[in-house]
Amino acid sequence: MNRIRQERIRAYVESKNVATIKELKELLPNVSLMTIHRDLDSLERQGVLAKYRGGVKSIKHFEDVEFNVRLKENNPGKLLMAKKAMSLL
Repeated sequence: MNRIRQERIRAYVESKNVATIKELKELLPNVSLMTIHRDLDSLERQGVLAKYRGGVKSIKHFEDVEFNVRLKENNPGKLLMAKKAMSLL
């Protein structure tokens, strides 16, 4: 059952790219929040998704070559914007 439940979570998160814990609870109404969190921990260890406060996001796009190229583009410009933003805080 654990594997089936985790597969449902994985498929749901990948289809939406992000999901809240509340959405996952609605997807699996007969499962406790603690069980959902344990499943998310397991999926995160497997490298399927990344947890953040209140939800999860798919990391499927990290295998996307185009995304990895964009990630490395214009780093000096991104650094300049980050420094400017920090100076405004």
